[in-house]
Amino acid sequence: MTAATLHNIIVTLNEKLLHTQKAKSKIKEETYNEYKENSMNYLQLLSRYYPIEIYTRDTSIIYIPKVLSGITFFVANKLYENPNLNMEDLFEHFLSKINWAQKNMDFREIGLQYNERTKKYNVTNGVRGIKMIYQYLNVRYEEVLVK
Repeated sequence: MTAATLHNIIVTLNEKLLHTQKAKSKIKEETYNEYKENSMNYLQLLSRYYPIEIYTRDTSIIYIPKVLSGITFFVANKLYENPNLNMEDLFEHFLSKINWAQKNMDFREIGLQYNERTKKYNVTNGVRGIKMIYQYLNVRYEEVLVK
């Protein structure tokens, strides 16, 4: 993960908005500790439920920066919408059930580019790719709630 991706995740998680070049971050001295705690918790859960040794970019899309941003945007908004929701519960009972494999054709159905030659998804289309992942997770979340 690059420093830029980490910064975008921190801003998205704590400010509930997609960080773009035009966005101004609110990371200040008075918000630093809260941002740090939320971000460390998120990254620890991410590494616990998706160990990088298993979830490589060759086999999974989860560590593609735009996918991470989409997941982060989803988590931030769900926690904001549901103050009683716990981030770990969201990872354990929902996000960990998503099939993030490069072979999962659900992602093709939502419009992510798939390279037939490499058999991998290409998620480099900026905010559009982030929103596709975010919307996909929202639809799946609603399906889980209905069951």
